[in-house]
Parts: sequence; C-alpha cells; structure tokens
Amino acid sequence: MYGVQIAFKDFIASSGITGSPWIGFEHFKRFFDSYYFWRLIKNTLLIGLYQLVVGFPLRGMAGNGLELNYLSSGFVSH
Repeated sequence: MYGVQIAFKDFIASSGITGSPWIGFEHFKRFFDSYYFWRLIKNTLLIGLYQLVVGFPLRGMAGNGLELNYLSSGFVSH
C-alpha cells in the first residue's frame, strides 16, 4: 500500500514515502488539465486495441508453431 500513497504525496526520496508531504489530488488535477491528456488517452486506447487485433492472433499462431516443435527442440531432457 505504500506505493499507492506516492500518487497522493509530493514524494521526496530522502524523506521516504511516509515522510513526504501529503498533497491529495494535485497530481491528478494537473494530469487531467494537461494539454496532452486527450492525446495520451487516445494513444493508450489505440495501442491496446492494436495489441488485441494484431498481437493476440500472432501469439496464437506462434504458440501453435512452438507447440509442434517443442519436443524435438531440446527443451525436454530424457
């Protein structure tokens, strides 16, 4: 739970998590008011969609290919 607290504090490494001053939602306000907020949200969603559409089928195809060669590739010792 200490890691979650960092988002709500003005973290100073020398003071540690518990010694850093509490600032509440200031980091979140600054992020939501940022000029780049919508660009970041759009990029995050597009990358996630790309990973689903392209990455998921490719992993399935690669997994099937690896499964066929698994025993003959030397991964299993007798």
